[in-house]
Amino acid sequence: MVIVWLVIIIVLNSLGKWQANRYLQRNAVIKARLIATIVVVLQCLCVYFFMKSLIPYIIEFLNSFYHQ
Repeated sequence: MVIVWLVIIIVLNSLGKWQANRYLQRNAVIKARLIATIVVVLQCLCVYFFMKSLIPYIIEFLNSFYHQ
């Protein structure tokens, strides 16, 4: 699931950048800012879920040093 969240973040970033650049070329600055804002909010949510799915692996890795 960690890899899935990472791929979603990368794809979301690429699509958001592409869409924002498309609106900027058409001189639609407000739409580009709106797209950028929405993408940033969605990326924050995705990073939250990415970290939530990554934490158990980090804890397991750190426990391996503790239980030597």
